[in-house]
Amino acid sequence: MKLYLLQRPHENVGYDENEAFMITANSPKKARALAASLANDEGNATWLDPKLSSCKRFLPIGKSRCILKCFNAG
Repeated sequence: MKLYLLQRPHENVGYDENEAFMITANSPKKARALAASLANDEGNATWLDPKLSSCKRFLPIGKSRCILKCFNAG
């Protein structure tokens, strides 16, 4: 497993939307898919499109799971 930080530009985050996730997965594609499944008002396409969110790899760790969900409540 690898650790990924997925983020949206802060200026694009509205109320009731996620800004970032820390996710473990086998690939960036799987990390994006998990983030998309956890999406709120920003919609799942935000996490699947590299133009709308970044996906940076960190050190490998354990099984697939969401480690951080950053939500901007309104």
